Amino acid sequence: MNSARCRITPAIVHGVETRLNIATLKHDAGDELRLNDIGTIRLRTAEPVAVDPYVLNRSTGAFLLVDEDTGATVAANMVATPAR
Repeated sequence: MNSARCRITPAIVHGVETRLNIATLKHDAGDELRLNDIGTIRLRTAEPVAVDPYVLNRSTGAFLLVDEDTGATVAANMVATPAR
């Protein structure tokens, strides 16, 4: 990964808002996401991070969540609506 384009900051999932029901393709209320689930989350970062909606800029509209203990990637994410 190009370190000039990479930003690392601690973050926590502040809440799971929806989970996509694959059978109906509707977003259901949810409080957790499991392996391979698709959903909408709220994320809280330790520092401000500049992001764009994924539909406008794929480079600044996507990010990974990495477990700080194991270094394993736990989620790949696309920004729908950045918080202000």
